[in-house]
Amino acid sequence: AEVVGTDSMTDLTLLKLKLSERKDPSAPLPTASLGDSDSLAVGDYVLAMGSPLGMARSVTLGIVSNKERPVGLPDLDGEPTGTLTLWIQHDALINPGNSGGPLVNLQGEVVGINEAGTGTGVGFAIPSNLAQGIVSEILRNGRVRRGWLGVIFQPLLKGGEERGALVGSVEPGSPAAAAGLIAGDILLAYDGTSITVRFEDEIPLLYRRIAETPVGKVVELAFRRDGRPQPLRMAQGEDGPAWP
Repeated sequence: AEVVGTDSMTDLTLLKLKLSERKDPSAPLPTASLGDSDSLAVGDYVLAMGSPLGMARSVTLGIVSNKERPVGLPDLDGEPTGTLTLWIQHDALINPGNSGGPLVNLQGEVVGINEAGTGTGVGFAIPSNLAQGIVSEILRNGRVRRGWLGVIFQPLLKGGEERGALVGSVEPGSPAAAAGLIAGDILLAYDGTSITVRFEDEIPLLYRRIAETPVGKVVELAFRRDGRPQPLRMAQGEDGPAWP
């Protein structure tokens, strides 16, 4: 196989198989169908396939424990992983050797790609719908292009604000810095959509909204500083040196 493209932020790589090197290039290639990860429900049965601890062709059974679990994973080779991912949490046993293997529903459809597990019944998989979007981007552009502001957001928690997202820090030289955003501002709206981030698990949704905004698009923002709402316009940047 040869590498078509890699996306470190979701820890996914698209490979192209060299069918001409098979013993019988004309033989049908068996494939698995991608399922709709959004259709999963908590409590659904799923199967994790892989080679745990080197034992090939192994299958474990579990249920979906949470459809949208925000979990930060350690940086891989200096790149952030999982910033945009709301993982499928399941309890099919995951051990070293399961990573990269499929998470399958009872119809035999791949609904996730197993990423990590504790070996004690807590495993995490990349949703198939997210993976499908990454594949489409790589096929179209050779890589994944993402919008970028250069802001680290934090949840409001109990800060007294009813809506918005707290600007925790701003990357120097980023579009947000050039537009004048500073740490402590409260982002109220982004590109015409009201923003509310009161809890940690809502942050990936905001980052994904920013990432999916076309690069170069001029977006309208609203933020509050010192109790006063203010409008702001900025051009969407692209994949800065420190995402998000």
